Amino acid sequence: MKILFVCEYFPPNVMGGGEINLHAMARHLAKDHEVHVLTRRHADNAESETIEGIKVIRRIRTGSNPESPISNIIRGLLMPYSVKKQVKRLAKKEGFDIIHFFGTTVIASGAFEAKRYATVESYPGLCPKGDRLYRGKIECPHKCSFFRFLRCQLASDEIGKMKNGIFLKYNPLALCISYLYYLGVGRGMRKCRLIAVSEYVSGLLDLHGMKSRILPNAINAKVEKAGGGGKTRILYLGSLNSFKGPQILVEALKGQDVRCDIYGRGPLRKKLQRLIEDIGADAMIHEPRPYEEVFELISCADIVVFPSIWPEPFGRIAVEAMACAKPVIGSDIGGIRETIREGAGILVPSGDIKALAGAIGLLAHDVKLRKSMGEKGKDEALKYTIEKISKKLLLYYQMEVF
Repeated sequence: MKILFVCEYFPPNVMGGGEINLHAMARHLAKDHEVHVLTRRHADNAESETIEGIKVIRRIRTGSNPESPISNIIRGLLMPYSVKKQVKRLAKKEGFDIIHFFGTTVIASGAFEAKRYATVESYPGLCPKGDRLYRGKIECPHKCSFFRFLRCQLASDEIGKMKNGIFLKYNPLALCISYLYYLGVGRGMRKCRLIAVSEYVSGLLDLHGMKSRILPNAINAKVEKAGGGGKTRILYLGSLNSFKGPQILVEALKGQDVRCDIYGRGPLRKKLQRLIEDIGADAMIHEPRPYEEVFELISCADIVVFPSIWPEPFGRIAVEAMACAKPVIGSDIGGIRETIREGAGILVPSGDIKALAGAIGLLAHDVKLRKSMGEKGKDEALKYTIEKISKKLLLYYQMEVF
């Protein structure tokens, strides 16, 4: 089978779990199939090369920084045309059996002879802001319209990974581009066979009149190691944006005799540092580590906290923690509640500092409970192995009726 995966980012350029999942999938499928990946141009990487059996082509023009408003405007203007042009060019030359879009590249899923699939792992085709947080505070209960979007973004501190400053809030061009991009992604999704990364995402697609099959992200299970000893060690991995909830975690550390390590970057860094100092928490903010080091970080922790305020499409951090036999405390929202099954961790209401503090205190003082949750989680994580997920994807590719 000849497969083309289309994605905006691909290792070594990683922005989130989607690229990590795709890399694992492509590497596994390349053992028995001809796998190509079309991704963005990058000055530090060759335009075309074969890596681990995957033919990687870097030709998509897009923005360079997802945290920059100017870069995102450029992205909205350049990427749809660039993806469509490059996919047509490759499809004509290679004659793919499958073209599989990831993320917002689906905006360019035009008429191709190959079967077209799209993995829905985020919300740009379901929410112009991309986070489904109504006015930046609660899970959005609405289908969006342009005027609802305008009211919502005016009350929001962030749009995607960007700070929603004056340049965005009151910029008609930027707002129109954001909304038109949302409409374009939605149209592109309707031209493909859709694969949702969770039951939650599948349910949202259904509400928007789009049917899908469910295929969660895959992980490479790791062998766990003991925690670091001494104080109970808390770990947070993720961007330092308010929708990810690191500020909720830091508030919940007040009065706790624990050590917390926070790995990530984003606009909240200075605010979080001040908050850590104000409450006297034993916590430190670190720069993000390469994905190859993530399992080592998790293995050295006692508890992993996943305090998202927004409805995460999937719960990758939770599954990776469970693979290392670590208990997880996560927000009871979005796809997170599907990964942290009963007995493998603790779900708390999104944004509830008191509930999160109580869960941290409970696990910090009960080593036996941490161990039992870790063992339960390790069994749960076996459902997400690359072998099982890849096999299911191939079955989807072979279906005549989707």
